Amino acid sequence: MGLTHWRNEYSLGIDEIDEQHKVLVNCISSLETSIEDPDEKQRWAAIHYAIVQLSDYTRIHFTVEESVMRILGYPGLDAHIEQHRVFVSYLKDVERKSITHDVREDEIVSFLRKWLLTHILNDDRQYVNFFVAAREKNSRPGG
Repeated sequence: MGLTHWRNEYSLGIDEIDEQHKVLVNCISSLETSIEDPDEKQRWAAIHYAIVQLSDYTRIHFTVEESVMRILGYPGLDAHIEQHRVFVSYLKDVERKSITHDVREDEIVSFLRKWLLTHILNDDRQYVNFFVAAREKNSRPGG
């Protein structure tokens, strides 16, 4: 299974958000690595741990992203929050199922990779121009 890794094309040009996205990509990479463990008991412990790490950091990242959107008055905030909620709900379900091994590893990774990269490349890109315009407006004298 090919490991997910950060590519420059994922960059939004917003340093803090990009750094957080890199951590999320690394969490998925850790999950992929854990799936390769031949010892089933250790593999599932590592899978569960990687999912918990991803869940925890996802909540942090989404809170930051949504807070900035709220502060700047981003018009797509509600729709973006709903996307985040769907993802967090999926992660909670996968985390619960990973305890009992009631989920296929390859399906988890495939879904997480696809969702995260699609979200970054499509949905998060939608707010970039809005954020940049707000930053420029606030950096002008009297802005």
